[in-house]
Amino acid sequence: MVSDDYLCGVFDGEGYITITHDDGLYGRRFTTRVLVGLQMRGGPIPDLMHARFGGSVKRYGDAGMVAWYVTGKGAAEALAVFEAGCHIKRDLAVAAMDMLALTLPQGGYAKRGPTVSDDNLEKRREVAARAVALHSAQYADS
Repeated sequence: MVSDDYLCGVFDGEGYITITHDDGLYGRRFTTRVLVGLQMRGGPIPDLMHARFGGSVKRYGDAGMVAWYVTGKGAAEALAVFEAGCHIKRDLAVAAMDMLALTLPQGGYAKRGPTVSDDNLEKRREVAARAVALHSAQYADS
């Protein structure tokens, strides 16, 4: 079994955290989603991530690309480990966990409906804006 520290190190360099929040046409509907994953050419790492956190593994292309990704409760578990062990992506992992805390009652992939309050929607917008700022700052430094 591979240690969580090793997986955190690989994820810090090769992984990605995607937080999407779309208010839709004229703000009438929105979608929020958190996706955690990594993609690389061959190797066992995507399968190790899948064994540890669940999710899906895809193999595609002639170049032997392999991708792992997870959403919902599996993403929450992965983010808790990455928040504790990652250095580069720690702040983004915290923002993603905040978003999941707002969306997991709806399964981690939430659409606006009668159970989503305006306050919850505003909090999602704030977390999405924070994630964009963190992502922009990360690439401005490199």
